[in-house]
Amino acid sequence: MEATGTVPQVGQLKLVPVLPSLNPRYDRNITRQTQLNGFREFVHPEGDIYYVDQSRRVITASDPGHPPWSRTLDGAYKQVVRLLGRTTRLPASSELWLSSQQASPLEVGYYLVNHDERVIYWPEEVDVRRLGLGPFESNVDLRGAMASEYWVHIDYYPGQRDVDGQAEEELIATLRYGCIDDMTAPGSTFPWSAEECRQFLIILEGFQSISSKNTLAARTSCIARLWAAISRARHIHGYGTQNARLDRFQGLEGSLSQQVTWSLPLALGEAVALGYSRHLFRRMTELWNGRVMYQRHWETFLGDMRREWMQMTYFVSHGFPPR
Repeated sequence: MEATGTVPQVGQLKLVPVLPSLNPRYDRNITRQTQLNGFREFVHPEGDIYYVDQSRRVITASDPGHPPWSRTLDGAYKQVVRLLGRTTRLPASSELWLSSQQASPLEVGYYLVNHDERVIYWPEEVDVRRLGLGPFESNVDLRGAMASEYWVHIDYYPGQRDVDGQAEEELIATLRYGCIDDMTAPGSTFPWSAEECRQFLIILEGFQSISSKNTLAARTSCIARLWAAISRARHIHGYGTQNARLDRFQGLEGSLSQQVTWSLPLALGEAVALGYSRHLFRRMTELWNGRVMYQRHWETFLGDMRREWMQMTYFVSHGFPPR
């Protein structure tokens, strides 16, 4: 937005619904003013700066000391409050994110955050498919996607508000469950291995022992980043719905039977390869079953393939496998 020129009136502003995950925070130019007009500057652990008006509960990464944007921000805030059917303030559990849009000075990107429900929302009807989400089979499915976006927001803006203690306890319990699930269920849909869960738990317990205002942003960002990943995995697998995917091998046999057909050339080829091609095909189908692939299983597969190729090469060259 230019430093000079007329400032649009409230009625001229166009509120543009956006998602936290589409925040261009990794691709923007930062300008800073000395006068913040009621906002307080915060620094993310990654080094990014953002601004919070704690009395109105407004967050922006666009410089509120920039006069045109400051007035536009005030107008956008009033417009959102009016859409909510309120007089002068946001609901007590809500927070408003606003951002200037490069496309037009009349457009303001926004979303609202409900901390009690742990979701983001808008006070108007929004087709979330245009934002890159959906389609959704149910309200539970939609809520799962909004929960993930909520935690992305908390990860990006962690310094002004402590994370809900209940959310932290739930995260620790969820990670402990993930350890057991990964160790006891080969088809676990949990996003991390037992070893990774243990490392996360050690870090979280370390934060509990040094909890202070100086560590608030780092601690909140870590908790939110883990919850965002868990929420995405839950959404992918239909967590909380009647058609939840409980095992990553679920439907595997049906998928294999649809893809594998018998023919004489294929049978002869498998006989020559000692059944290796069918074995390899099954393993790759397991990895991609349900069109969801886990990094830890993919890395294990690549390691196994590398060892087998090396053994095969050594056998061809020397006549026996390496010890």
